[in-house]
Amino acid sequence: MSTEANKIATGMSQNDTRRWVVFSQAVIAAAIWWALGNAFTLVYRTAHIRQFEPFGVADPQWIAFALVGAGFIYTLRNVAAQEFANDVLTELRKVTWPTWKETRQSTMVVIVTVFVVSMILGGFDFMWAKLIKYLLAIGV
Repeated sequence: MSTEANKIATGMSQNDTRRWVVFSQAVIAAAIWWALGNAFTLVYRTAHIRQFEPFGVADPQWIAFALVGAGFIYTLRNVAAQEFANDVLTELRKVTWPTWKETRQSTMVVIVTVFVVSMILGGFDFMWAKLIKYLLAIGV
């Protein structure tokens, strides 16, 4: 879809879309940095590798920061990644989100359905257990 059509569909300028894309990529990078840093810390502890703390931050965190930072910069400079992220944001702006009432009603339908199906499966399980015990008791 063209940029002008995106602007009409979303009500946002290209600059606003770019800001949201960079912000979301930064949030995702921060989450990955946190998870990767904790994973590296776990590896260091498991392997009994001594951790240095330059500037008060442990080695595994620096390694994770370098990897995630390189990936973040790569995605910022990669035209295909930026176009994809812009397209995702544009399509998300077009989504018709359900109202709170619709969400509650759908949730209740799911809960009732799960309850009914679990009762049916529990009944079958009970019946099979009784049948198996009976057959084992008579020695078949």
